[in-house]
Amino acid sequence: SGNDSDPATGTNPMSGAALLRIQLESEHGRKLSARAVAARLAYDLDAVASQVLEAWHLVLTVLVHAPREIAMCLRESWERRIARRWSTTMIKEDPRADVAVTEREDCCGSHSALSESLRKAAGDADAEASQALPFQDLSMVPPMALRPMIFEERYYGGGAAAASKSLWGSAAAKPESQVSDTQRPSNATPRSSRPTAAEAKELLREYDDSTSMTLKQYCGECIPSTPRPYRGVHLIVLVHGFQGNSFDMRLMRNNLALLYPDSIFLSSICNEDNTEGDISEMGIRLAQEVVNYICDWCPGSALARLSFVAHSLGGLIVRSALPLLHEYSSKMFTFISFGTSHLGIVQDEISLFNTGFWMFKKWRKSTFLQQVSMTDHPNPRETFLFKLSKAKGFEFFQNVVLSSCYEDQYGPIQSARAEIRPEWAGKPEKQVYREMVENLWGPVHPDRVRRLDINFVIPEKNLDSFIGRAAHIQFLESQPMMRMLVH
Repeated sequence: SGNDSDPATGTNPMSGAALLRIQLESEHGRKLSARAVAARLAYDLDAVASQVLEAWHLVLTVLVHAPREIAMCLRESWERRIARRWSTTMIKEDPRADVAVTEREDCCGSHSALSESLRKAAGDADAEASQALPFQDLSMVPPMALRPMIFEERYYGGGAAAASKSLWGSAAAKPESQVSDTQRPSNATPRSSRPTAAEAKELLREYDDSTSMTLKQYCGECIPSTPRPYRGVHLIVLVHGFQGNSFDMRLMRNNLALLYPDSIFLSSICNEDNTEGDISEMGIRLAQEVVNYICDWCPGSALARLSFVAHSLGGLIVRSALPLLHEYSSKMFTFISFGTSHLGIVQDEISLFNTGFWMFKKWRKSTFLQQVSMTDHPNPRETFLFKLSKAKGFEFFQNVVLSSCYEDQYGPIQSARAEIRPEWAGKPEKQVYREMVENLWGPVHPDRVRRLDINFVIPEKNLDSFIGRAAHIQFLESQPMMRMLVH
């Protein structure tokens, strides 16, 4: 009660009711009636209601005159909150110096065990974060137990290159006058000595600091709603895989379109009936389709950026088309491949998939299957994939992202990551693959390369999961993975 003393302060705190009574007695005297109290409450409620109504009309007036600014403010807050939530399942690994060679023998296999432990550890925190959001669509953010885990590897080249921190449209590259000759991807040279892990972290931190003024001053943290630092249209081309069609890429397209409504999209249809033919011919058709689309929808100087998102065979088709699109090389921004066998079907061990692939190749006699298995010529260095490794392409892009999955047998992880494995040492039959990797990354600046190893949750145990097809299809069907990438 109000007469009890507080032992901590030695005072007699009064309750809110007692204070209110003192105030009312000072205004109306000691003879208070229920009618007087009710009248005072009604007066106060009317005053508050008037203030709320006045503020509401002010908000409506502002909405009429600045709807875009208010929507952008609200959207920016939402994007930052969602990005923080998705970041709990994206693990950034230690930076590396050599983009061509991996030093760990089973880094991707260990990701499976780590993913399971992280999902269990983060489950309670995820539940608390969900309760903290006042309003949310629960279908947009699945429970932690069902989310894919993405392990990201970045690389450094010993200097501050004009790399982008946003894959799609919110980052600004350095002006041409600010890029030194040693920073240009065409003149990139390998390091003579390999730094330690601690030195690698320090170099990457220095790189982040050096680019903060050139990138973050334009785009903050590169969230999707950040104003674009360029004029024109960003064309994103989506390319399906073997025996697929443009409908396969619909989910990726929709997720990108929601966050980047100002971009335009081309879901390639030119190879829907020809995925078993020659990859070089598929590349010619894709290049012609892209050129025609640009002429129709981005005439003159309207095209500002050109990006490619490809699944499986689509990544090889895009690489085959890039030399034919050299006139747009200055516009190329991001290349992302999902489960693409950049080195072909590398058969390091006997598996059910490799056995089935060999039988399928003998039965179908498909040109594509011959090329992807590098049996289209007796000399491996005369095969299509080896020649493709020497063609220009990756060096055109500001961002090159190779996505892989350890459980995906249709796009073997060593081929999807396009890197030299430690177990290849001392094996002459692997020399041709080593040369292909060196051809691919030779002209590419390491700062522009990212590798994503994705660990999917596949609860069903069936033939598709056993042969590795289920993980390959998850690249097309996993909306959580797509939202993690676009946010």
